[in-house]
Amino acid sequence: MDLLKKVNTALSTGAVMMGFYHFFVEDLSINAWVPYLFIMYLLFGLEISKREDKDSKLGYVYFAASVLFLAIMIT
Repeated sequence: MDLLKKVNTALSTGAVMMGFYHFFVEDLSINAWVPYLFIMYLLFGLEISKREDKDSKLGYVYFAASVLFLAIMIT
């Protein structure tokens, strides 16, 4: 669980850097950021759903967001 938390922290830092690059340096195409966000939301959902707090439905919301990004990648 600690390794997943560290990976998610690195992924979220990378997402912030990609957003900064997209808005201030150069436009990124959809092919660059959608697979990254798919993996990020999938791992966030996995981490939140595996916590001890089983009442939280936020992990499933992250899973649904990752499925949405997967659908965008497929089309």
